[in-house]
Amino acid sequence: LGNFELDMEDGELRFKLSIPFFKTAIPIELIRLAINTSLSTLSHYHTPLIQILYNDIQPRIAIQLIENTPQKEDST
Repeated sequence: LGNFELDMEDGELRFKLSIPFFKTAIPIELIRLAINTSLSTLSHYHTPLIQILYNDIQPRIAIQLIENTPQKEDST
């Protein structure tokens, strides 16, 4: 359950991930999964974000380029 958020006032971009749990301790494996998911998402979208910021590429085009590129299989 994650998403990117853009602050239209100052241009700050954030990635937010939530962990659903109900009045109990969060298992360490769930925390690891959340951290790994966040890092994987950042890794996946790093190149298009840099292209948007520094190479004046339209966001739609940058995302299409990364989503149409075959990804390496995760070795974990």
